[in-house]
Amino acid sequence: MVVFGNVSAANLPYQNGFLKAISSGGCDLMGHRSFKISTSFKTRTRRRRSAGPLQVVCVDIPRPELENTVNFLEAASLSASFRSAPRPAKPLKVVIAGAGLAGLSTAKYLADAGHKPLLLEARDVLGGKIAAWKDEDGDWYETGLHIFFGAYPNVQNLFGELGINDRLQWKEHSMIFAMPSKPGEFSRFDFPDVLPAPLNGIWAILRNNEMLTWPEKINPPIFQVWLTELILQDYELLAASSGPQKLSETTLST
Repeated sequence: MVVFGNVSAANLPYQNGFLKAISSGGCDLMGHRSFKISTSFKTRTRRRRSAGPLQVVCVDIPRPELENTVNFLEAASLSASFRSAPRPAKPLKVVIAGAGLAGLSTAKYLADAGHKPLLLEARDVLGGKIAAWKDEDGDWYETGLHIFFGAYPNVQNLFGELGINDRLQWKEHSMIFAMPSKPGEFSRFDFPDVLPAPLNGIWAILRNNEMLTWPEKINPPIFQVWLTELILQDYELLAASSGPQKLSETTLST
């Protein structure tokens, strides 16, 4: 099945320089599995006796055993090869432009191999497209959703090496979109556990009748236009990451 996870930027441990760099940002990730697991965070709501908002209680569920999958074992073996390789006689000084996920992980593995990376970032927030930052009121803002499928075992292995697996929130695979034509309303795409990817995605699209009509679903050119517009909306959110206020306005308007 496909499950979602979330890393809390506020709670990442400061184990070393690279982990400290990653902990300055946050990321939303999604793991993909071919076998059935339970979601690791279940929520239930309970209305108070007196008038008031719903109370949400979160229950932690154990992390799935991703380490036993073939692709994860291959990623772990590749990562271990950097640490076990002979130390270079003359360590290279490598300049890395951009402290996004790619830049941070590259610096980490170069250091594992015995080299001396220099990581450059223009912004005062690390993490790139998966960055998060705290405003003056103490509220956390995320740049946007970033997803990871089972085809990305390296990132799962990376989080394990950094010791932040306990900061992941596992969730069922449901994509929820705000509907621009109906402010305040949302539409869900639920991916069934019993179908492997990409069949579960096809099923989720076919079952959603709020954002796509049947003529749009069965007409590839129309569907391609819809998907392109959806992607462009994501780019608008990323472009608005220059400030929390602008990001908030863009998020509320799309």
